[in-house]
Formats: sequence, C-alpha cells, structure tokens
Amino acid sequence: MNSFGTPPFPQLQYCKRCCMPETNEGIKFDEKGICQSCQSMEQKMHIDWDEREKILRKFFEEAKSKTKGPYDCVVGICEIIKTEKNYSGCPIS
Repeated sequence: MNSFGTPPFPQLQYCKRCCMPETNEGIKFDEKGICQSCQSMEQKMHIDWDEREKILRKFFEEAKSKTKGPYDCVVGICEIIKTEKNYSGCPIS
C-alpha cells in the first residue's frame, strides 16, 4: 500500500497540479511539470470575460448591419443554444 502523497507508479510523470499521468493521450508538460490543461485553465483565469463579451456583441452588431438576407451571422453548432439564449439575432450554423 502506498503512503499518502506517493504516486502509485513512480516511473511515470504526473502533473504537479492535477496529478494527471503521462499515460493520458497527448499530454505534455512544461519545464515546471504542469500539464497543458492546467496551463490553459490558468490563462483563462486572467481573461477579462466582460471585455470579450463586448467584442462579441460588437461583432454581432456589425454582422447584422451588413446582412441582406434572413441570417445575420454564422455560429458554430455547439454555440447555438448559448447564443440564442443570450444574444438577439438569427444565426445560421
């Protein structure tokens, strides 16, 4: 039985933050032993999401002003539900 804090397979590399092992397909570690998922999560913590939403709304308004048909923007399929709930417009996916 392993003692607390000892990795079950010491020959494997584990992320220093989330403990994901190197056996996870495609995982890469930085020089500090932090995996890409944890690095990405940290970067997202520093994004000004209110400012990003303003940019998105501006994008939608520009698309609406240029449209000549029934659709005013193109939205990825996975975003349609969120977009229809939060933004006015008639997206095509």
